[in-house]
Amino acid sequence: MSQTFGKAYKLCSTRLIDSAFSDGSAVKIYPFKLILGEVSEQQEMPFHFQIIFTVPKRNVKGAAKRNLIKRRMKEAFRLNKKDFEIYLTKKNLRKTLFLIYLEKEILSYDQIQKKMIALLEKSIKHLEQA
Repeated sequence: MSQTFGKAYKLCSTRLIDSAFSDGSAVKIYPFKLILGEVSEQQEMPFHFQIIFTVPKRNVKGAAKRNLIKRRMKEAFRLNKKDFEIYLTKKNLRKTLFLIYLEKEILSYDQIQKKMIALLEKSIKHLEQA
């Protein structure tokens, strides 16, 4: 699996986003909350998952700060998505992911990366139980 993270990984469909919130399950490791939604076989997806990264305006006021946090989240996810992607491919699962940043302060990249690794491991365990 390559470590690229192109535009095809970006979740854009409002129908898929709405279904993730209404029917999806959540995994939480502070400062992240990951909402996992199901994707039916009829819907087209280039990969086994598509993802959205969000930082609520309520928690982080400045747009530049929100963008910094999102860049750090995307980079941490890009470097550590390998095991998660292999698991989804092996089980032939297709998921929509909605990753929400819950902290009010800006965390360092190292802290974000450690929490991202823990979140991805916990989400794999969550999917195994489901």
